[in-house]
Amino acid sequence: MNRKISLFISSIFHPVFINLLSLILLFVLFPFLQIAISFSLKIFYILFIFITTGLLPVIVVGVLKLLGKLNSVLLDDKDERTTPYIITACLYLFDYYFLMRFGAPHLLIAYLLACSCIVVAVLIINIYYKISIHSASLGALSAVVIASSQMASFDIRILLALIILISGLTASARLFSNAHVPYQIYSGFFLGIVIMMFIL
Repeated sequence: MNRKISLFISSIFHPVFINLLSLILLFVLFPFLQIAISFSLKIFYILFIFITTGLLPVIVVGVLKLLGKLNSVLLDDKDERTTPYIITACLYLFDYYFLMRFGAPHLLIAYLLACSCIVVAVLIINIYYKISIHSASLGALSAVVIASSQMASFDIRILLALIILISGLTASARLFSNAHVPYQIYSGFFLGIVIMMFIL
């Protein structure tokens, strides 16, 4: 795998897109969210959370790059990750508080709390050593699917196998691009899956 391919894979399976997929699967796999909430309200939740916790951090990273505060939008330097992670954690906590006051379903609130905890944990760990946010996002995605196994209206084993395959492919890409070493990949995935399973 050359560097261009590894960067392409890292971009396709970026945490912004993986978190969006986790959110969509939350509404698809859990019967209560699938049946009890109107389609328009689902779209509102998905767009609101994606814009605030996905697009806004990406815009912040772009602005910091234009201002010369970052060497790369890929945040390869551990020290350059602190500000984007703080902003992302604050936005997740804002969504958690706002949607809780809005009366959003408990499961969605729990998901946002788990995401907040994952980002805060990654932020704290990042002070001491670099950890893979790609793997943490994929771990959280795996946990969403596993947590739905007793409630989903279809067999989730194929979906889970696909996610594990994507996780391995993304981990390989991060290693080939020299963005991480193996223990940073493993610890990120473990962190994401444990926190999401515990809270969800």
